[in-house]
Amino acid sequence: MSFLRLLFIELNRIRFLFLALVAIVVITQFALTLLLPRYWVGQIESGEMIPSITFTFINVFEHGIYSLSLALPVITIGLYIFIVWYRDWFGQGTFMKRLLMLPSSRMNVFAAKLVTIVLVTLAVVSIYRLVLPLQMGLFEWVLPNSLYGGQIEPFYLFHSLNSALAIVYPPTLLDFFVVYGLGITLVCVLFSAILFERSFGFIGLGIGAAYVVAAFMLYGVASHFVVRVNGIELLLVMLGVTLGICAVSLFVSRFLLLRKVTV
Repeated sequence: MSFLRLLFIELNRIRFLFLALVAIVVITQFALTLLLPRYWVGQIESGEMIPSITFTFINVFEHGIYSLSLALPVITIGLYIFIVWYRDWFGQGTFMKRLLMLPSSRMNVFAAKLVTIVLVTLAVVSIYRLVLPLQMGLFEWVLPNSLYGGQIEPFYLFHSLNSALAIVYPPTLLDFFVVYGLGITLVCVLFSAILFERSFGFIGLGIGAAYVVAAFMLYGVASHFVVRVNGIELLLVMLGVTLGICAVSLFVSRFLLLRKVTV
């Protein structure tokens, strides 16, 4: 079975989770954007807040519920990294057994699952970037002019208030490749850890955990040795380390899939 066919199967299997995730996040954020200004107006009219106060979208953005809506996709995709493998092993019908017996490279299975994670992540990031200006427009429309504190640029929200979003929305193209390359490498490392566990059982669980720790330690060592390097040189060094770890993870995963994982 070709890689594209396997990718289509994986995307088809995640579509309902993806749509539900997007719906929950978007509805929650728009509801909060609509209801908070009305709540503030009510508080001012009842004398519980001073009339001279003004609000910006930052007040919505920093609300706990809004922060949870941003964390939900991260948690969901993080869990799905494990679900995408273990579902096939423990699900009804031993789907993984059929996948591994297909007359094609087993790395197609690995690649399809990896690309699915990447595409879903990029889709969620893109959708939020598209709906954010709509939320800011709704906020300005709902809030009375006397309480509106001015427009906030999305770049300010990403890079001045929320360091996590600064990672997701890097300011330059090189930063983009470094950040998302690191993310893809992390997924590859976790995939390798899962395959260690599937190959060697309980012992493999320890090997996989040690492998993940070793990968993070390598980043720490690289950061220590390039502490005096600044700017683009630092990014290039980290990009090189990322590519190296990714290559090792792909090699290890290929070896485990071909030689150790049994059906």
